[in-house]
Amino acid sequence: MVRRSNREDKFVVSVQGQKDRPFGVTIIAVLAALGGIMELVAAVFAIVEIEPILAVLPAEFAYVYRGHVAAAGVASIVIAYGMLRGLRWAWPWAVVGLLISVAWVGAEALIRPDVVSTVLGIIVAGIMVYYLHTPNVKAFFGRAEPSKASA
Repeated sequence: MVRRSNREDKFVVSVQGQKDRPFGVTIIAVLAALGGIMELVAAVFAIVEIEPILAVLPAEFAYVYRGHVAAAGVASIVIAYGMLRGLRWAWPWAVVGLLISVAWVGAEALIRPDVVSTVLGIIVAGIMVYYLHTPNVKAFFGRAEPSKASA
């Protein structure tokens, strides 16, 4: 492989064929991993009924909440791993995960209204979805060719 390097072109293929990860992908992956760990801790708290949201949820929804939080924690960690490795399947799962996150933030806003965290959560997730759709990021995941405009 030929190494292409340009300050504006963030996508670089090294001599060994390894792709250089865009810095924003690293940030999103680390945030996903940290979020996954926090969700797993929240799932443990929900199982032992320490989680405060369980007090306002009807009993049948408490089971759904526990299952969602545990599954989301595991999924976030797996997606973070795939993103750090630049695996092709990680890109669509990250986008879907972010869209589910927006829906979940909206649903939580109905239970405990907090306008600031709701709006902030939706804006941050929107920025991440937009970033994941940029040409160089998609190219890192093998979803598109790197941007030719900056080459």
